[in-house]
Amino acid sequence: MGMNFSLQTHIFLLILTILLKPGNASIHVYNQESLNEVGNSYLLSGGSEGIFSSSDSRSFVRFDNITFWRPKSAAKSRGLIQVVVFEAADRNNIGGSAYGGQRSICCTSDLSKLQGCKQGEVLRIPSTNDINWPVILKLHFSRNSLSTSMKNHEEVRISKTGMYNLFFIACDPKLKGVVMSGKTVWRNSNGYLPGRMAPLMRFYVFMSLVYFLLAVIWFTQYIRFRKDILQLQHCISVVVGLGLFEMILWYLEYANFNSTGMRPVVLTSWVVTVGAVRKTIARLLVLCVSMGYGVVRPYSWWSYLQGASSWNYLFFGIRAA
Repeated sequence: MGMNFSLQTHIFLLILTILLKPGNASIHVYNQESLNEVGNSYLLSGGSEGIFSSSDSRSFVRFDNITFWRPKSAAKSRGLIQVVVFEAADRNNIGGSAYGGQRSICCTSDLSKLQGCKQGEVLRIPSTNDINWPVILKLHFSRNSLSTSMKNHEEVRISKTGMYNLFFIACDPKLKGVVMSGKTVWRNSNGYLPGRMAPLMRFYVFMSLVYFLLAVIWFTQYIRFRKDILQLQHCISVVVGLGLFEMILWYLEYANFNSTGMRPVVLTSWVVTVGAVRKTIARLLVLCVSMGYGVVRPYSWWSYLQGASSWNYLFFGIRAA
């Protein structure tokens, strides 16, 4: 009873952790998101991803069905929304401070005199590495119109490897309460897998090969000495098999993510479930051995499992508390 409860609890918590995380790490979806007041601007963070550079321009940030809605009180004016894409190293090239005071994202009258920026727009300082960066795309509302949309499938090409950030910014105070919907697609030259996660796909290929070699060696000896096998070794065989299965599933999950830009909930749930089962059995085996199984005078195998399950439940209970 204790073992079943511990296993179910472990699986549930891990699946819940995964499912609560955003499933579309390189496809960012916005659903009626509000621009929040920050300093003298209204902005919304559109995401941050590591992108590998590509000489053939296959690395990009693409905007799909991006639409902004403003309140009726601002319908008679022409409002401006600016989409800012910049590398993390150029974060200080957005905004400025006139006299060493609070930093402003939007150009003020004082900053306009000092730096020549246009008042009411985002202050942009050209990067020392590329004068075309940071990239700012402008989007205007038409008079008497409550919504405006970006050109569909508009792209910002990435030619330098780095961490990139995206912000939607409005400097006009009348645009308070603006909301937006749509999605952005962040793609590396080799697929949709974010730069921070790309090395993991090769890692899981390597681990699959390691587990495969381990499984061949273990099961060869397991079959050879099958008449003298202990109950403990049956469980070790299960752990080795589950480990190989888990690594293959992780690779398939990352490969699918890389090709589609989406993380399917079903496949991710399977990966997490198999990993939870493997870890639970492995920890139970460690506890059984720690309690003297195979060393001291033999008792019922079920007694060891009950004792190990109790310690396992106690450990995770204290850890959760």
